[in-house]
Amino acid sequence: MTATARPRAMQLGLRIEGITLGYNGKDVVNGVSLAAMPGELLGLVGPNGCGKSTLIRGISHVLQPRSGHVTVEGKDITSLRRQELARLIGVVPQNPYLPQAFTVLELVLMGRTPYLSRFGSEAPRDIKIAWQAMETTGVHGLAERRIGELSGGERQRVVVARALAQEPKIMLLDEPTASLDINYQVQIMDMVSKLCHEHMLVVLIALHDLNLAAQYCDRLLMLHQGKIRFNGPPASVITRESIRSVYGVDVYVSSHPLNQLPTTFVVAGAGSSPDTIEKV
Repeated sequence: MTATARPRAMQLGLRIEGITLGYNGKDVVNGVSLAAMPGELLGLVGPNGCGKSTLIRGISHVLQPRSGHVTVEGKDITSLRRQELARLIGVVPQNPYLPQAFTVLELVLMGRTPYLSRFGSEAPRDIKIAWQAMETTGVHGLAERRIGELSGGERQRVVVARALAQEPKIMLLDEPTASLDINYQVQIMDMVSKLCHEHMLVVLIALHDLNLAAQYCDRLLMLHQGKIRFNGPPASVITRESIRSVYGVDVYVSSHPLNQLPTTFVVAGAGSSPDTIEKV
């Protein structure tokens, strides 16, 4: 039976139970629980400092939870060796270190490291998988280019390809569209959505842009002060009231004319006063 044909009850995906995370004795994420199934694209939204990046670090076990559990495919991540965990979770960090002199192919092949022995080198199968990841993300034509020669959008695609080469069950992306123009933002989000739904991955993506989040994500989690304040489809999460209560700013939210998904409009000078928008 193929992955896409498996009954949902049999699909394990990602489960988080009461996870608390923090730094230097201070909690940043407090008692968060959620579950996600294969083929589901979850968006993490919320103001700066609400815990989006911290939650991603906790799921990938870069940060040790103070309490709670994270399970992937039914396995508690604390019971897994780092190599085993890297075969299950691929991460696209916010500011990845990329060796400028490496070629695109060399960098993407780094995604095969969890499958290599301590002193082993890539086998033909590893090269094939890396090449497939580059084709899927549209960077195969850049295979011999140096990382230092790439644009910001091209680099993001390469980092996604490296994560995909790990053959993960879960992909975590922390602000992958930050500092990109609208063309590359759409390209990255189109690619992430396609990977999620065609490869039946659980994808958790942190985003600042509420309109991108609403257009692409199957479900949104809006964080506020380290807790999930709203959880549901975009139309139930992106509302004028939720944005006012979490972000402290008044906006106008309407349905997109083509697909009826919620679209957020900022009104110049409105600030946090609802009276200004009521008159628009």
